[in-house]
Amino acid sequence: MARGTHLRTTPLTIRKGNVDPVDAEVCDVRMNRGDALFFENRIFHTAAPNRNDRVFKGIDIWLCLSLDATGSVSGNSGQTVSGLMRVP
Repeated sequence: MARGTHLRTTPLTIRKGNVDPVDAEVCDVRMNRGDALFFENRIFHTAAPNRNDRVFKGIDIWLCLSLDATGSVSGNSGQTVSGLMRVP
C-alpha cells in the first residue's frame, strides 16, 4: 500500500519491471489468517507474490456510498451509515 495516494491528483511513477511506485511511501501490511483489511479503493495497493504451493483465496467487497451536503454518509438503501470517516 502507498500512503496518501488516494489524495493525489497526478499519476504515480512505476518503473518498468517493478510494482511499487517510486514517488510514494510504500508500506507492507502483514496479516495473519482470518485478518481483514479495509481501505479506500483509490489507495494504491498490490499483493505480494504467493511464494508457496497453496492457492491464495481472497474476497473483494465493494460498498458504494454517497455524502450529503453535511458530510453524512448514506448507502444505496438510503439508510444512514455511522462510524465512517469522510475521505477527501
